[in-house]
Amino acid sequence: MKTRFLILFVVFYSTIFNLFGQKDLGCPFIKNYPPKSYNGSTQNWVMIQDSRGVIYVGNTIFLMEFDGINWKKYPTPNNSAVRSLDLDKNGRLYIGATREFGYLSSDSTGDGTYVSLIPKLKKEEQEFNEIHKVICTEQGVYFISINKIFYYHSDSISVIKTAIIPRVGESLYENAFITTKQNGICRLKGTKLEPLPATKKFDNSFGRILLLPYENQRILIITENKGFFLYNLNPFSVGTFGIFDFSKAASSELLTEFDSEAAEYAARHKIYCATQIDSSQYALGTQTGGIVIMNKYGKILQIINKNRGLMNNLIISLMVDKSGNLWAGNSGISHIEISNPTTFFNENSGVNGSTYTFIRYKDKIYTGTSHGLFYLPPYKLNLNNDKNHFLSLQNYTKVSRTLKNLNNHLLVSTNEGLYQIVDTSFAKFWKGMVINSTFIEPSTIFSDLCYFGNFERFGFFEPKYLDSKPDGKMEITEKYICKDFTGNFDDILEDKNSVWVTTMVTGIHKLNFLDKNDCSKYQHFHYDTLNGLKTQFYNMIYRDGETVHFSNAAGNFLIKDKNVPDSAIQFVPDTVLGKELIGIRGRYRDSKNQMWIFYGKGPAKFSRLNDGKIFIDTIPFRKMLEIATVFDMFPDSQLLWFMSNAGLFRFDTEKRKDFLQSYNCLIRKVEVGKNREIFSGIYYDDKTWNQNTKTFDISVPKQPENLIPKINHSENTIRFNFAALYFENEVPLQYQHILEGFDKEWSVWSTETKAVYTNLFEGRYKFRVKARNIYGIESFEAVYEFHISPPWYRTIFAYLVYFLLLAALFYIGIRLYARRLEQANIRLEKIVQERTAEIRKQNNEILHQNAQISQQKEEIQA
Repeated sequence: MKTRFLILFVVFYSTIFNLFGQKDLGCPFIKNYPPKSYNGSTQNWVMIQDSRGVIYVGNTIFLMEFDGINWKKYPTPNNSAVRSLDLDKNGRLYIGATREFGYLSSDSTGDGTYVSLIPKLKKEEQEFNEIHKVICTEQGVYFISINKIFYYHSDSISVIKTAIIPRVGESLYENAFITTKQNGICRLKGTKLEPLPATKKFDNSFGRILLLPYENQRILIITENKGFFLYNLNPFSVGTFGIFDFSKAASSELLTEFDSEAAEYAARHKIYCATQIDSSQYALGTQTGGIVIMNKYGKILQIINKNRGLMNNLIISLMVDKSGNLWAGNSGISHIEISNPTTFFNENSGVNGSTYTFIRYKDKIYTGTSHGLFYLPPYKLNLNNDKNHFLSLQNYTKVSRTLKNLNNHLLVSTNEGLYQIVDTSFAKFWKGMVINSTFIEPSTIFSDLCYFGNFERFGFFEPKYLDSKPDGKMEITEKYICKDFTGNFDDILEDKNSVWVTTMVTGIHKLNFLDKNDCSKYQHFHYDTLNGLKTQFYNMIYRDGETVHFSNAAGNFLIKDKNVPDSAIQFVPDTVLGKELIGIRGRYRDSKNQMWIFYGKGPAKFSRLNDGKIFIDTIPFRKMLEIATVFDMFPDSQLLWFMSNAGLFRFDTEKRKDFLQSYNCLIRKVEVGKNREIFSGIYYDDKTWNQNTKTFDISVPKQPENLIPKINHSENTIRFNFAALYFENEVPLQYQHILEGFDKEWSVWSTETKAVYTNLFEGRYKFRVKARNIYGIESFEAVYEFHISPPWYRTIFAYLVYFLLLAALFYIGIRLYARRLEQANIRLEKIVQERTAEIRKQNNEILHQNAQISQQKEEIQA
């Protein structure tokens, strides 16, 4: 078994981590949005995220709204630069621009509408330049310019005249603080400025001054020219959080210097903006040096600049989103996944080609790739152009397959042979020996020999150390090549006086050595499907305690009976690990006793639940697997390094991220008929209609009953546009939707962000849509209800008319039928009368004839 997977003991947090743990971070996942992607200016002055997850950006040309798919634009009345944004407790977005300020409201369709507050100012008060900062408080909203502060409250505006240091102002502990040129840092309370004692020294000589929250009700003061400071608000606290009385005499030191590694970097590269990431980390944006991330003790943790994936090093705005990731305005917009425990080194970091092997040796990291051998020098902060790139070792470009530390001598197997590496150069080359080895392992059976295996050969070589010093001279001699079996050798594991050898194509081999002084004397046993392995492809092996486990493309296996002769060994399925863990390549237990495995589907976190079932968590690695094919895993203290076709990936097992975090899916637009828009993304409270602005002032998260529209049947084609507020996917999110009242089941998952329904029958419908991210986590559902009115010929009135017409027709029919009957009776009566008359006539004629006959008879008789 490879040495890197034999580390099953707990690795404690050691001094090694202190030396290198935070300095080989690599590049975070960064998604850059250049100006062409949003069709706007390069300058993005401010960013903020609302409660739904929608991102708002103050651009030089307009306000932009981003939902992960579309950029929506809201120009100000004077088409000026939007320089500042803030949200109040009701979710209303306030906007500060050049010679303009106001807020975003919504019209009757839910479309965002900019409302200017300038008309509320007297004409002489409308003279100001840029609103550098907007601060929302419980009492009102402050719009801060260089020489005026506009305080909006109770639908009126008060003007406070004072000289402000540009871009200084912050909402801290539910209070608004600014820095003035005359009185230092002040608290804004209503229309009054209350100076903070001991802060008058902060004047223009300090350059740009930024205020951030710090633990225990303190303020972290970051200055451009004179370092960092901490200001203690606790002496002024009156007991309730955020309530301060600055008239109280302070009994303790208020202002202290804050020693920070970042201060010199911030001064050299001209700090411009800053934000608190969490309670223990801060991000500082500079004009020429990118982003500095420091901890609460002032120690630099990471520098993110153009060398690590940004579009450039000018940072004019920073924001931390709900996922704990960083957004930066830098000649466009960058989304930086600082919350992800995975970072990477690729071609831009000096790693060329697919990576195959990794080792940390002394103070450097080495990696072998399809394009050569590369090393990462020890990190040293470069104040001018910080980077931590891999360098090519002597410009070597041949395939470098395996790196190995043998007795403090570093070796690399390439497709030319075996090299010894000393620092950053090759010290020795053994041409044609140990070529392209997939493993190099010292033997405990033969103490002076090492195993090696490659695509064709398995054998032994003997290293000889010519002096006792690390990296000293050595010689390599091939000792023996096993010629009675071949087959793409992948791994080995010693087991007493035997060695198991796995292959990728010919099953598993076992060598029982007969003489500890002669590696050529052994018994060879071969195992494949005839021995119960089910397949002979992609065989792997590892040890867990005293048990040897086997795995291949068909499953996991154990030896059925250890007491039978080797020639009679049969393998049975390993039912403990289940059917999911196929192709286990290795296991590693970290310092927190967490088990990490690498198997057929890639890396995963392995745990056993209370009921005995196993749990395989692949979620932390899905993003990496989305963008790369991962070949192998190398443990390194609390780190895991992954070899891939896309470079070298670094995973920090001690960094926590909530991959299961919830997020919203929103219906962004609804159109009916011939593209008539009836909903534009914002629900509102109809009780907050503003007659003056013709807008609704307060939005609500769900569709109220009174906003369920009734749609004419002539517009019974309806189109939905939707988006999910999740920004970490490398590939588009997937969506699934259903229209209740029409669809019988949910649609299949698709990246399509639109849904169209045509020829809908009248009735009430409910459209539901949800998203699924790269980690398989589904969003909250978005719901939109609507009525389709029937056509005029299927309305109640139409049915009433139909009923009356039918009744009338029925009545007319009956009348006509009765008349026909009456006429028939008359005709029948006439016929009867005629027939009766005829019969009477005939009777009379008969009677007459009878009378004549009787008369004639009488005459005859007489």
